[in-house]
Amino acid sequence: MNKKIFFLRHAKSSWDLDVSDINRPLNQRGVDDITKIGKKFNKFFKSVEFIITSPAVRAISTCVIFSSSINFTYDKIQINNKLYTFNVDEIIKFVYNLNDSINEVILVGHNPAFTYAANFFSNEEIIHMPTSSIVSISFNEHKWSRVKKGKSFQITRKS
Repeated sequence: MNKKIFFLRHAKSSWDLDVSDINRPLNQRGVDDITKIGKKFNKFFKSVEFIITSPAVRAISTCVIFSSSINFTYDKIQINNKLYTFNVDEIIKFVYNLNDSINEVILVGHNPAFTYAANFFSNEEIIHMPTSSIVSISFNEHKWSRVKKGKSFQITRKS
């Protein structure tokens, strides 16, 4: 079966608290944006098998809110420390090492790594992934280690 990946950049975070980067929460706009996107575009995610998120509070919160808005079961959510990175090479390596039994997956993480990774895998240029945006990329490939340039589209809060 062909592969499809969704890069979901975490929702807008709050800078109001004096906490470390990994512990920054979402702000209200972030909560509202990711809820609206999930509800408006939920039909695009019906075949998703897993959601894998960065351990950052803002990423986990985005994941939980988004999952709820698309009626996704929480038992198919994984937290993976490798997604708490801003380095594109680590994201590319992560994708290439996904289990081939997974055909559709959502990764929740951070910029600039996600914008660069989306560009690496996409046949179209992705200028920027703002908060709460999603880039979907479909590949005519059966193994993650062989994916190259796929067909993409982007969803943003202005979509």
